[in-house]
Amino acid sequence: MKSPDFSVVRRGIFYPKNRYKTTEIAMISTLDQYIIDAVRKKRRAQKVSQAMLGAWIGVNRGFIGQVESPKCDVKYSVTHLNEIAKYLGCSPRDFLPEKPL
Repeated sequence: MKSPDFSVVRRGIFYPKNRYKTTEIAMISTLDQYIIDAVRKKRRAQKVSQAMLGAWIGVNRGFIGQVESPKCDVKYSVTHLNEIAKYLGCSPRDFLPEKPL
């Protein structure tokens, strides 16, 4: 019996190559997803690309893409949200729901 190849690592967990699925969806909270969607909506409404937003907040376009991807569990920090609000000309509160989720 051949042992599985545990060379694939994701989020600190070793996965056998034959069991690793790239279609895996990351688990993030409802609040985190709300914030991500609100930032994306505001960014697209102002026709701001991921690259432009990333340059403003000091990260690369790939980071913004990972945040907006359902396959990654990367999230914006409070500092990111403040910098995004400055760039988009709004309040960081605009990215939060009015009532608890």
